[in-house]
Amino acid sequence: MSKADFQIEEFKAIRAELAVLLGTNTSLLQYALVIAAAVFSWLATQAVGQDQHGVCSKLPVELLAVVWFIPAACAFFIGIVAVSIHVRAMHMGKYLLQLEQRVEEGALGWERFNQPSRNFRYLVPGTVAALWLIGTVACGVVGNNAYHYHTETAKRSCEPAK
Repeated sequence: MSKADFQIEEFKAIRAELAVLLGTNTSLLQYALVIAAAVFSWLATQAVGQDQHGVCSKLPVELLAVVWFIPAACAFFIGIVAVSIHVRAMHMGKYLLQLEQRVEEGALGWERFNQPSRNFRYLVPGTVAALWLIGTVACGVVGNNAYHYHTETAKRSCEPAK
């Protein structure tokens, strides 16, 4: 195998790995949304109940103090993983640009074509990061408000049905 063939195969392998990384980032966003929706909807339907004395808490208040914040914690940690994937993808993109330049001098490959728009390279990641931060804070605010509303409304545990 010649040096040029090796570099072409290396380029293909890195592009394939890069595609997997970008797909993983998309999946992480979906997981964060599903986790938030699942936990909040489960708590909204299962945390508060009613017995013969009125509104009551089906779950211990100590547990609720933690559970309402699961979506915010998940969004925070998923965001950290997404940032690390993005940094890795940017590193791989730089290497792919070097490979393109070595394989064919003067050829216009994707990484080289994308080079002039590097002025905007922080626009999309910055926007995504800002939205992720807003989503994490929103989950925290919703969890905090829901927890306080729950503890104010259902001041006692539900009595078992007789």
